[in-house]
Amino acid sequence: MIESKARRGNDVSATFDEIAILAQGHGSGRKADVKPDGKVTSVLLLGASGFLGPALRDAFGAERAVMTHLSHSGEGSLFFDACALGIMPMFVSSDAVFDGSRAYWSEDDEPIPILTNGRQKLEVERHLAALPPPWIIVRLPKLISPERNARCFLSGWAEGLGRRGRILCGTDQHFTSAAVPNAARAIAQLVQARALGLYHLGGSERLSRRAPLGAVLGEYRKFEKPMTEVVECSLRDIPVLEPRPLDTSLRSDRFKADFGTPVRVAGEVARAAVPSYFAAQDGGK
Repeated sequence: MIESKARRGNDVSATFDEIAILAQGHGSGRKADVKPDGKVTSVLLLGASGFLGPALRDAFGAERAVMTHLSHSGEGSLFFDACALGIMPMFVSSDAVFDGSRAYWSEDDEPIPILTNGRQKLEVERHLAALPPPWIIVRLPKLISPERNARCFLSGWAEGLGRRGRILCGTDQHFTSAAVPNAARAIAQLVQARALGLYHLGGSERLSRRAPLGAVLGEYRKFEKPMTEVVECSLRDIPVLEPRPLDTSLRSDRFKADFGTPVRVAGEVARAAVPSYFAAQDGGK
């Protein structure tokens, strides 16, 4: 048994075996998902208190998935610090492994990161790829949420439009954004299908950064008059610590060929994020 401890919030502790029991639905009143052979399928989500974690829990089903965190607690998550054994690893990487010098990167293209984050992601990818299977690596694009979320730039734009100032928008930056629920469901599909290897999970459209901002701006005007000036510029004109890649759009043909799952288009998600922002404001959130 792994001796690492877990706790829910600050006052509940459990061993790794007890976390496994929770994941199987025992001791918590939850109904387990039992296969015909009598085995219980369950998912332990490590480090799941971020932007994607809650959506992954919903995609797998709360009765099957247990969320864990190490440094940042989340609602319903367990503190957990361990090197898990006997578990197929899945690593969530990103489009930051590419240098952005062209459009539509595929899984067969050589990654050349120019960001520190991308270099770190690639190191983990290479470590995992050097191990014997089974393992899965997924590369995600910039994620967006149709719901108000402080970690999503759509919500940031909606909030910024209500203040006097400027929003700098790099019109030469392109990506294939994906909605968080879509990305989470795609990951769940890969795990449930026992897929192996590397998959890109980009959205269905290659868009400039100006396109979703335009959608947010148009929807915002239905609620209030924007107070902020939108300034179009090059991404290189925006002061940052490291130069950002200009085009990290992903080809996701491998996933589409295996699963053919349609994804929600970015413009629709951007428009949905605005009424969600105002609804949350009205509710005092």
